[in-house]
Amino acid sequence: MRNHITAIPPLIILSGGEHTVCEAGTDPRPLLAPEAMRGSDAFVIHDPDKSLWNKYAATFNENGYAAKAFDLTDIKRCRRYNPFAYLRDEGGVQTLADALIGGTQGLGEPGDTDFVSRETLLLTALIGFIYLEAPDYEMKLWTLIYMLEHMIQEGYEDGDITAVDYLIMEKGEKEPEHFAVRKYSEYEDAVGGDARRVIASCIARLAPLNTPATDFMTGDDILLDLLSATKTALFVISGEPGADFGFIARLMYAQLFDLLRDNGVL
Repeated sequence: MRNHITAIPPLIILSGGEHTVCEAGTDPRPLLAPEAMRGSDAFVIHDPDKSLWNKYAATFNENGYAAKAFDLTDIKRCRRYNPFAYLRDEGGVQTLADALIGGTQGLGEPGDTDFVSRETLLLTALIGFIYLEAPDYEMKLWTLIYMLEHMIQEGYEDGDITAVDYLIMEKGEKEPEHFAVRKYSEYEDAVGGDARRVIASCIARLAPLNTPATDFMTGDDILLDLLSATKTALFVISGEPGADFGFIARLMYAQLFDLLRDNGVL
């Protein structure tokens, strides 16, 4: 699965409980013919520059599909995508944390895998806490950013106890085997005197999301979990490499492949 995420395929075809993934670099245009459309249930098309949407969206609609654009180059009109809508278990929490780390830039030195591991543990613990404990209206990445910023804004110094620490400590007293409690304990064991830098690095990774412009990530209407059961053509318009919000496509693909795996398609 990780290879699919690293090299995003240009086209995924879902048909009859099975799937086809074109390799990166493959030209998907020959596979977007009307006869292919009639024989497949759903398409997910990676379309960085919107050229495939402009050329084929109308054809998909004419063949009975609902053509949808997940357009990260025009987020004011982008369909809504909330990663928390697709968390089903602890594995999904880990997938989301890994994808956030893999698709963003932190403050660690290049090649410092230990530092990245500490960041991953912290994000996994906090995402897990939100997923398992937060009310529905707080199930969003903005809540994660708020928790991290709150730790810094409290004047956090390494060794200090923050409100987030108290939340997790309180949960640990009642449920010592709670997923978020275990991951936070692993983070504390690993971080040593580097906590403030790790927190600041996680905030830097999430900085592109800390804007009202990402309101589209507080709800969800792309319905990834229903793709294989509906005649849908989802065009993922990520922009060219380095685009401001292109990494969000990475999150979406990571979760899509998790869903396909859980449904026995992968």
